[in-house]
Amino acid sequence: MAEAMDTTPVVKETMLTFENANDLKALDLFSAKNDIRYWLNGIHIDQDYVTASNGHVLLRICHGQNLDLGSEGIVLALPKFTVKSSNPGCSILIKDIETPTPHGTGYVMSVSQTATLLINAEKYDLEILGGKYPNASKVIPDFVIKEERSFHAPFNAKYLELIGKTAKLLNPKNKNKNLACWIYGENPQNAHRVEIQNRDDIQLVIMPVRY
Repeated sequence: MAEAMDTTPVVKETMLTFENANDLKALDLFSAKNDIRYWLNGIHIDQDYVTASNGHVLLRICHGQNLDLGSEGIVLALPKFTVKSSNPGCSILIKDIETPTPHGTGYVMSVSQTATLLINAEKYDLEILGGKYPNASKVIPDFVIKEERSFHAPFNAKYLELIGKTAKLLNPKNKNKNLACWIYGENPQNAHRVEIQNRDDIQLVIMPVRY
């Protein structure tokens, strides 16, 4: 008689940590809301970056944690949550689960994935959105020297306001109300880079208004 196969699930855990959950709040500002391109309604996590974009503005943060999430990464919808100044850190736990399942006279491998936000001793199950997230590297302009920076492109005021909110979220310890941002690009018709004071780990992009 053949020996029964072990059907115990094999679980691989991947943990992404944030020193301050305000980084997640900032990313959520850039996610689309109820877009038919459903993959834009969340944040994209891959080996090196966490990215959010609504198609008009884009924010990418380098997490530097070398995550093993495959070539496509994962897209997650964020819930509403509170960041406590006394304990601002948070983590996202991603589990890849392989379970041998009886099939006919043998077994097939059933594969599933879960994601959980851990913050303030609370757990939030995150929706995995799926879809192929756009390659952010293709739309982020290269750095240009200051003499070539363009300041005459027209921008949508609501996205400039969004950048202001993001600058504050990304600098929670900065008591100075005047946080500097720089917008620059090589062509007024193309995407422009935005630098935010004190945050060299982020890449932010804004598209100019097209008339």
